Amino acid sequence: MDDDTLVARSLKVLLAKETDLEIVGLAHDGEQALAACERDRPEAVLMDIRMPRMDGIEATRRIKAVWPSIHVVMLTTFHDDRSIREALQAGAEG
Repeated sequence: MDDDTLVARSLKVLLAKETDLEIVGLAHDGEQALAACERDRPEAVLMDIRMPRMDGIEATRRIKAVWPSIHVVMLTTFHDDRSIREALQAGAEG
């Protein structure tokens, strides 16, 4: 999930080319990510660390609390060790 529409759409196009993946949703903030997980129950979520309204760390924490079997992979363009550490502690797998 990514708040930058161009990046999100580009990732969606790239991932859609993979024959063993199905894109079931797209969200632009953490609240939308939670709603998408409730609605679609994905196996995995590609989550951006920095998003409006609710960041990816908090969204990951909430997703893992309700749906511990959903895999969350964190995406960021920032080299911020603290945020990466917090994301892993929240339940992100990478």
